[in-house]
Amino acid sequence: AARVDPASLSEAELARALDQRKREFQRPRMRRATYIVVAQRAEAAALIGKLKHATREQFAAAARELSIDPSSRSQGGELGYFDEHGQTEGGHAAHALPELTKAAFSLKRVGEITPEPIALSNGFAVLMLTAEMPPFAAPPGQVDEMLREQLVVTKQKAAVEALVTELRAKAQPVV
Repeated sequence: AARVDPASLSEAELARALDQRKREFQRPRMRRATYIVVAQRAEAAALIGKLKHATREQFAAAARELSIDPSSRSQGGELGYFDEHGQTEGGHAAHALPELTKAAFSLKRVGEITPEPIALSNGFAVLMLTAEMPPFAAPPGQVDEMLREQLVVTKQKAAVEALVTELRAKAQPVV
């Protein structure tokens, strides 16, 4: 009674499951960046010249020392990974402001620093692109098969629970 035939799953159920879990099976291009916020545009421009050939570690050390943004300063200016829409791999809003996201995706290569200061509400930023993940998409057939298996297991568990509830109601066991 609790057996579910995988062929009985509708295309609508599969489409709904895929939509809910889309980020597990595909990922857009993601970038990682570090930034420093200073009060004045001239200060940011000077930093760009000074840090042009800096390593990621040198840039992070400068962020810890110079950034006026307390939340990123303690992290060495680390923004983590985000996509072109400023979302994390899990689909949540990243710490990267739209201006920083745009700047990170305008850079050509890892290690590159923005050529101009980025105007923010709390000052001017200098940003370094520190890593990139290419887009990823699982083969559709593989995703479909995996979703079918998981939906079958979920439906079978629900059917067993419903059967147990029904039998308990009929039998009314006394413990």
